[in-house]
Amino acid sequence: MLKNSGFGKRILRRTNTFLLTAAVAAATLGGGAVAAPAATTSSVAAPVVAASSATQLTQAGVVGKMGAPGTGVIDSSNGWVDKTCTVKGGDWVYRGGDSWWYRNSDGSYPSKCVATIKGVKYLFDADGWAASGWGASKKTDKLGNKYWYHFTTNGLSKGWHIEGSARFYLDGGDGHMYVNWNTIGGKSYYFTPGGAMVTGWYKAYPGWYHFGDDGVLTTGWFKSGNAWYYLDPGKGSTNLSGAYKGLMLTGYQTIDGKRYYFDASGKWDPSK
Repeated sequence: MLKNSGFGKRILRRTNTFLLTAAVAAATLGGGAVAAPAATTSSVAAPVVAASSATQLTQAGVVGKMGAPGTGVIDSSNGWVDKTCTVKGGDWVYRGGDSWWYRNSDGSYPSKCVATIKGVKYLFDADGWAASGWGASKKTDKLGNKYWYHFTTNGLSKGWHIEGSARFYLDGGDGHMYVNWNTIGGKSYYFTPGGAMVTGWYKAYPGWYHFGDDGVLTTGWFKSGNAWYYLDPGKGSTNLSGAYKGLMLTGYQTIDGKRYYFDASGKWDPSK
């Protein structure tokens, strides 16, 4: 935690710019009511062949700023999150609102860089103010996705982070924002290219998946309305992180020694 050193208690406030996008598919699932298989299931509102929304971070320009006058911005193109600097003794200086800067013992201050102070990483803007908001590294992963980070005047954010109705996960190590498939606490989640955690039905290579309201991947028998689906408990798409289960199955499948037929939309058809 940031120390106020007698200058007053700081107030945390984040102002972030986001571009909200929604991806909604609309093909109605067919078929009628079926008898329930002898398996533990969950009942949820019937999907309309997958509706899912995604919160997309702005990929260029200003993505976060502190509201106080004189404070700088975190720009996705300036690469500040890639630069490190070292503080030299000194202490924090508080100027009201969210305005904090760090004065080294020689009177200088860190700027345009990330400094580690008492084990916590802080991002400083061009004028030396501790910055808040989202910032992108110039580095990318193997799929070409930028590494995004979130900072407050409390330092680098880690773990679950909520923005409006969207949930993000920031790595517990270096703090990068998760995208695509990830395992958290032994459970599988999927995050959009903009970092938003997926819930409900979602299409990702090579097919459809379902995620609970908590974002956890659904597997096995699953009931939606009057329809039953089977989400593969042991197979799934292959990506950089490995193989993920949960793929919605179609066609003829043998489950626990019995043969079932699932139509093109994944619904079990007991007449076949």
